Amino acid sequence: NYVDSAAALSSAIMQYSSYSLPEMRRRSQCARQIAELARCIDDTYNYIEGAWLNNEEYGVIHRIASSGIKKGVFTEVYNFVTNKINNIRIDTHQDNIVMQNVLRKHGFIKCGTIYLKNGSPRLAFHFVKKED
Repeated sequence: NYVDSAAALSSAIMQYSSYSLPEMRRRSQCARQIAELARCIDDTYNYIEGAWLNNEEYGVIHRIASSGIKKGVFTEVYNFVTNKINNIRIDTHQDNIVMQNVLRKHGFIKCGTIYLKNGSPRLAFHFVKKED
């Protein structure tokens, strides 16, 4: 159920973020569409100025966005993804302070800088779920 285009993902996010949290839980298919992207390995994560927390198999969360109408979209995606994947990487623009704060709130650690294919830098974060 991988979302195969930015347009489809954007549509899924906009649909997902317009619901209340209870409704989002009921509409978990949309959450799965967004979170399935976490199973994709990103070549841009092969080089980092800094160091990842580990070199184990990981997933990546891409293109998290919200219309801003409903709060908690990242928390819902995070809860879904961390039930499937224990080792997660994500990046964000250095000017996206809101996302940086959301990532830290959820236990992500800033590990350094990665570069997109076009050369644009992104702050790289990593989360490793602790064993119960």
